[in-house]
Amino acid sequence: MTPKAEHQAAYDAVIAGAGPAGAATAIGLARAGRQVLLVDKRAAPRLSFAETLAPGAKPQLEGLLSSLGQDMLPCWAAPNRGTLSVWGAAFPAEQGHDFNPYGTGLCVDRVGLDAALVARAEAQGVTVLRGVAVTEATYDGEFWALRLSDGDAVARYLIDATGRAAAVSRLFGITHLRPDPLFAYALRFQTDADDDIDALTRIEAGESGWWYSNRLPAPGPSTRIVVLHCDRDSALARDAARHAGFLERLAETTLMRDTLARAGSIPTGSVRGFPAGSAVSTRRVAPGFVAVGDAAQAYDPLSSQGVDRALTSGALAAHTLHYALSNPGEAQACLMRYNRQMAEHWERYLVQHRQNYAQETRWRDAPFWSRRAPFHRPSDQVRNAP
Repeated sequence: MTPKAEHQAAYDAVIAGAGPAGAATAIGLARAGRQVLLVDKRAAPRLSFAETLAPGAKPQLEGLLSSLGQDMLPCWAAPNRGTLSVWGAAFPAEQGHDFNPYGTGLCVDRVGLDAALVARAEAQGVTVLRGVAVTEATYDGEFWALRLSDGDAVARYLIDATGRAAAVSRLFGITHLRPDPLFAYALRFQTDADDDIDALTRIEAGESGWWYSNRLPAPGPSTRIVVLHCDRDSALARDAARHAGFLERLAETTLMRDTLARAGSIPTGSVRGFPAGSAVSTRRVAPGFVAVGDAAQAYDPLSSQGVDRALTSGALAAHTLHYALSNPGEAQACLMRYNRQMAEHWERYLVQHRQNYAQETRWRDAPFWSRRAPFHRPSDQVRNAP
């Protein structure tokens, strides 16, 4: 293939996907002096979504953005004091961050967060192409010849940061092991009142799934995101996929229903659905190739680790690839080290995942909860060598 003029230079790395993992990888490599191309198939921002970051995730985010402080948070972030949950008991209990050494957590609008990270990557010298995807890739043992949707490029390393879709990995037949059919259904609610006075994430368990809610950090009318997590093959999922069915099931809750009623929130827009279960790639690394973020391993939202682990994997990948580029003879060992580190993160997550779900015992024999009691260990099937 003949590269277009604007892409003729051989990049040290081409990264597909401009979410937190892809942007963090790009920033890390650019700071090390590497030439990086970051492509993202989305030409426009995706739908805004409120995500919770634990306090421990803030130092890494601050290190990437260099301009994030508790006293001057950007418009896409707001303090998060902890969690108010109905989990393991019929009454709500608060678990705060009062004694956390990092202070409060954060509730972030993913559109704003992603944009800030990409802007930082561009400021570091990363070339960013929006509305562009990697459609073909051929590796000769030293360079990738890449066909992009708007031209061609050449790179020493190719990074898949396309999220759960793992679009680049799938070009080579690499897929996700998906033992968990967890699916999320989200609906927005609006009110003119300030419905986030306590700055707490809300979580509520039910017989066939669990609910999450947070206020979207944004100017203007208060927008609250309410998300139901359940098994995609369940009756609850069939109801939740419909606007009327979602509201009917929401009316059966206590914490979620009361939160919305107290602020006079009304539903707006349509129900959006997306996969949310734990998933791990069958191959995180290969010669000249690395998967990061959800493309490598995706976390159940209950863990509140998605963004944090995406940033961590991006930082690890950037360090790994910079060292591999500086020491070509040790490239294989570098990739193996990255793979082991990611596997260790995954094993610790699985332990925490089982512990979190085990705390809810009221419906131990219900299909949703019994399905997660003996949670399958997909990492046992992941190949540990590139």
